[in-house]
Amino acid sequence: MEQNISSSDLKYLRRSDFIYDQLVGEIVSGAMQIGDRFETETQLAARFEVSRPIIREALARLREDGVIASRQGSGTYLSRRPEAKVSQIAPLASVNDIQRCFEMRISVEGDSAYFAALRAEKDDIDTIARCCDALERVNLDANLGGEEDFLFHRAVALASKNRFYVSIIDQIREHLLQGILINRALKMDGGQSRISKVVVDHAAILECIRKGDAEGAKASMKTHLLNAKSRIFEG
Repeated sequence: MEQNISSSDLKYLRRSDFIYDQLVGEIVSGAMQIGDRFETETQLAARFEVSRPIIREALARLREDGVIASRQGSGTYLSRRPEAKVSQIAPLASVNDIQRCFEMRISVEGDSAYFAALRAEKDDIDTIARCCDALERVNLDANLGGEEDFLFHRAVALASKNRFYVSIIDQIREHLLQGILINRALKMDGGQSRISKVVVDHAAILECIRKGDAEGAKASMKTHLLNAKSRIFEG
């Protein structure tokens, strides 16, 4: 069935974003099972009435996110499916934005943690530590703790002594909170071990900042965010 891109979809900066979200929605709905073969670029281009390069870009993003995998001479297959709970927490149309936001955060917040380790004063470290304690409390109470998680990341940005890092965190607050809430909800579904991992991740970042280990802080933050990004598409 052909799917035209209507004027109501003009909120998408690129048509490939629209295609990406449509395909994610179909996958989450159960229309495809892991191992199923994807339509070809030509078939998808005809269905959405767009050019093959646009389809290719959308598929490349799905491939980067680990959702699909290509087999030489065979085609493209579904390798992972986003958990259904993702669509219950955030509109499927925002999944693309959340994933791209994670990509940006991995770079920006990694550097923010790096400079926080070099520049943080005692008050900054105490604030980050209080955020860690607050996160541990909400984890023990089985709460999502989105605001507490956000405040931890903002405290690290403040400790970098660079107002532009803080400004970026504040500007992406909505997408950042959506990503945090999705991941924390999915971790809770995965049991206590996944919840505990959140506490361990944040504690590792704090410890590196406390010791002045800039490279360690950067690596810990990037690993934490990479895992969070990947978690959305774990099937």
